[in-house]
Amino acid sequence: MHTAAALALACAGWSACGGGHTGPKPPLSGEGKPAPPAKLEDLRGQLVAISVVGLAADREAAARAALQSAVGAPFDQSRVATDIQAIWRLGSIADVRADARRERGGVALRYTVREHPRIRTLDVRGSKAIPAAQWLAQMPVKGGDFFDPMRLSAIRNDMADRLRQLGFHTAKVDWTTAATQGGGVDVSFVVEQGRIVSVAALEVRGNKVAPRKTLLDLLAQGGGTAVGARYWRQGFQEGLAQINAYYQDRGFIDVAIGPIEEKLSPDGGAMSLAITVQEGNQYRLGELSFQGGLLATQREYAVAFGMRRGNIFSRRKIAEGMDRLRELHRNKGKPNVNMIPVTELEASKKRVKVTIQVVSPPKGQVARPAPAPAAPGGAPAPTPAPNPPAPRPPSAATPPPATTPPPAAATPPPATPPPPSGSPGPGRR
Repeated sequence: MHTAAALALACAGWSACGGGHTGPKPPLSGEGKPAPPAKLEDLRGQLVAISVVGLAADREAAARAALQSAVGAPFDQSRVATDIQAIWRLGSIADVRADARRERGGVALRYTVREHPRIRTLDVRGSKAIPAAQWLAQMPVKGGDFFDPMRLSAIRNDMADRLRQLGFHTAKVDWTTAATQGGGVDVSFVVEQGRIVSVAALEVRGNKVAPRKTLLDLLAQGGGTAVGARYWRQGFQEGLAQINAYYQDRGFIDVAIGPIEEKLSPDGGAMSLAITVQEGNQYRLGELSFQGGLLATQREYAVAFGMRRGNIFSRRKIAEGMDRLRELHRNKGKPNVNMIPVTELEASKKRVKVTIQVVSPPKGQVARPAPAPAAPGGAPAPTPAPNPPAPRPPSAATPPPATTPPPAAATPPPATPPPPSGSPGPGRR
């Protein structure tokens, strides 16, 4: 058997990029006397052979089409690292390894690929509110598909979120696996739905300008949060965002919603909520000007914009004003234009200076929708302090042995404020 030089690739965190292979390796192409061991740094020359082993014919063809390395091109370790990433992106890949050796006239390169097993059966256990047959009929994974731990975890999270929307505040879903004799895997989703939680009490504190009834109506919009209704934390967060928008559109640009208090009853069936609102100061529109690729006078722009100095500052009205300015440009034959609002806080006067920059995008590009105006000073407008997501324990799923997850760039979770009083805090979603 030929002696191969394992490629020490720059792919930190990939256990797939080195080590021994599972099962016998097919021989590299070429005949004759085996090549002597080669140091990695000594591998030079053109690629004379590239093989991809371990995949079915259609998947092998797709893998080959994705490779940057090509027969006749110089051997390049950086391209090999890129090739491995491309093979991972085919999906359902458990392991990818590369090795190479000297061959007459150059270098022979081989990629050995191991796929995830295929799912033989799927089932759902423990779900009462939603029958197992309904879950399975709507599930995006079916028997015969490749086993994909990341995809199954996403399905698990969606199932738990759906149960929580129905009011099962403490619902948990996990998945487990069992290997089959034929090399496949049986997958089971295990549901602990708990009991429905209703809103027992809802208190609003600190509001002076906004009537309590108005704030409660905002929380209840779209089947959100109301006394006697089921408690759904995401719906509650959306209601808090509605309260924030209500204040923002009335000039309270530094409003703060929070802290938020949650208290679950001892029997786990009722939730008491308390919201503290810090309204802050009300601001009005200060100086208003327009810059950039103007097609009319400042006065014409101001009339079309529809707001004037001294009006209550409103993000919604500013966005509507920018829409009218777009219409002005369309009527003058220049529809492709960006409107960029720039704000500056005049705290001592409780005013906000606004400049609308009119910018035409580069030729061939389409203008973006008007962005919401930033909070004074250029920072994003303040948003309410949302509750963290409902706690979720780590998955108890056990994938088949020797499964290596594909490499992926780490995606930091969105920043969240401290958990509300009485809440056990956020878990991993």
